[in-house]
Amino acid sequence: MNFSASKRQQIIDAALLEFQNRGFKSSSMDSISKQAEVSKRTVYNHFNSKDELFISVVLYALEKMHDVISTDFDPDSCIEQQLTRIALAEIDLLQSEQLLPFARMLMAELISNPKMALLLESKRPSFETKFDQWLKAAVKHGALSVADFEIAIQQFFGILKGSAFWPALLERKKLSKKQAEKVAQSTVSMFLNSYASRP
Repeated sequence: MNFSASKRQQIIDAALLEFQNRGFKSSSMDSISKQAEVSKRTVYNHFNSKDELFISVVLYALEKMHDVISTDFDPDSCIEQQLTRIALAEIDLLQSEQLLPFARMLMAELISNPKMALLLESKRPSFETKFDQWLKAAVKHGALSVADFEIAIQQFFGILKGSAFWPALLERKKLSKKQAEKVAQSTVSMFLNSYASRP
């Protein structure tokens, strides 16, 4: 990472904490520059406005959320066990104290600011996730049969979010370790019923 990219990341990291702790409206570029330990001019050299910085922070956070796989598909290992590990990692992330405060702030901002919601939707990339790459490798090795990868990804993570993320976000109810394991196993079972390759 070069010097300019390093400064940009410093600003994004500081802004993420600032927006999370104070919300979008109460945050200022002055405060963010102090948190990032850079000049206000440096902040504006990278981001033209607070809106642009907010969008960049949200996109950065979304990308991190999709990056839950630390290993590649292993054709020599049980696919059910591999998927279960991925599901448990996602549940841990969805219920983490790193994600939930930011998610609450983001939801409040998008509800109160429809223009920001539209701007975010127009800029949100359809980035290829590691899970997408993992699925394609599993299909290539004959372990899965997937016609539409986007739908398969939405189904897998959608079930996990419905069981782990939304209750934690809205009701502050988190799954116990045993409950998380049950949700992961059930999700993987449903997924494999739809996509496991048949002899």
